[in-house]
Amino acid sequence: MRQILAACLAATLPAGANAQTLYKCVQGGKTVYQAEKCPDDARQQALEAPRPGPATIAPAQAAAAVNDGLEIVSGFRACADFMPQWGDMRRADYEAWRARNAELVARIENEPALQQRYRERMQAERYGTPERCAKVAALIRPEPAPPPRK
Repeated sequence: MRQILAACLAATLPAGANAQTLYKCVQGGKTVYQAEKCPDDARQQALEAPRPGPATIAPAQAAAAVNDGLEIVSGFRACADFMPQWGDMRRADYEAWRARNAELVARIENEPALQQRYRERMQAERYGTPERCAKVAALIRPEPAPPPRK
């Protein structure tokens, strides 16, 4: 139970060089967890805060991300080729999406299997339909800013 409490408290501490160590202070029968060292008259135990590992994505989520990426890359090109004004209006959003998803775009552009899927999508849907273009526009829309913290 105390380890769970320590982990929860560690997760709420601000990030920084000192945030990696959590101190368990026992003084007068009371236990307190804090980021600073304990007072001299308290019993102190230094705890290592859990460090987050690399984010893992489930295979289904990764496949969905690739499918969405292919839809955006091929859809933007099809819509922009078919309706140049549409492409001009949304080019900045598309470039920002590409920057936010640089790793995914690089995979699509460099992996032969994904290049093949891209070519197949472009061949099957050469022209942008209003529905497809609306979907692409919604997918590349800039992410809303998070609400300010209180």
